[in-house]
Amino acid sequence: MATTVEWANEEKTIVMQRIDGEWTMADYFDIIHQSAALLKTVDHPVDIIIDLSTTHYVPQNVISGATQTESIVPPNQRIVIFVGAKMIHKLLLSLGKRLAPRAAHHQHFVTSMDEAYALLERFQAAEDG
Repeated sequence: MATTVEWANEEKTIVMQRIDGEWTMADYFDIIHQSAALLKTVDHPVDIIIDLSTTHYVPQNVISGATQTESIVPPNQRIVIFVGAKMIHKLLLSLGKRLAPRAAHHQHFVTSMDEAYALLERFQAAEDG
C-alpha cells in the first residue's frame, strides 16, 4: 500500500492525502499525524483532499479510530473532501462523523479532483462574501 501526504499548493492551504490499495489502521494514523504536522506549521485554515479513488479497502477497527482522530486534528483544519469514496467508505465516514464531529465537521464527497477543487473555490468565494 502506498500513501502520500503533501501540500497541494504553494500557499499551503490544501493538504493532499492519497491512499492506494489495502491499508491498515497504522497507515491511517500515520496519515493523520503527517497531516496534523503540516497543519501545525501554518496559522491559517487548511482544507484536506483525501483521494480514495484507487482503494476499495477498509481496515478492521476503522470506526474505533474516529475518537482518536478527534484528538489529533488541529483547530485550523477546515473542509475535508473525499475523492472517489466507495459506498462502504461513505457509510463508515458518516458513522465516524458522529464519533469525531470536529474532525469531520465539513466533510464532502466528490468523484473527481476537478470537482474537489471546484468545491473549494465555491466555498472560498462564499466565505469571502
